Amino acid sequence: MDLLIIKQRLTDGEYDDISQVDGDMRLMFANALKYNAAQDPVAIAANQFQQLWTEKLRSVPPKYVSRDSSEDPIGGDIEYDSEDEHGESLFPAMICLYLTL
Repeated sequence: MDLLIIKQRLTDGEYDDISQVDGDMRLMFANALKYNAAQDPVAIAANQFQQLWTEKLRSVPPKYVSRDSSEDPIGGDIEYDSEDEHGESLFPAMICLYLTL
């Protein structure tokens, strides 16, 4: 697993939620630490990146769960669209944008 594969999966819309992205990121970190000595620059970078990833992941807001309008007395006609005008998922772009902040 590497960042290019994760980026491609994001671009292709293969992830349904952040937990799937997190699983691939953690696999990438685990592989980097397993196949490189502790003092190797790759292992050091993997540890630092993993710490940063964990910090950023903690700050991701919880997944929005839509409720039936009868459950929300002030909800009215508000709609939350998770797709762009071409029907493509906005999830990959939202994750990439959020994690770069």
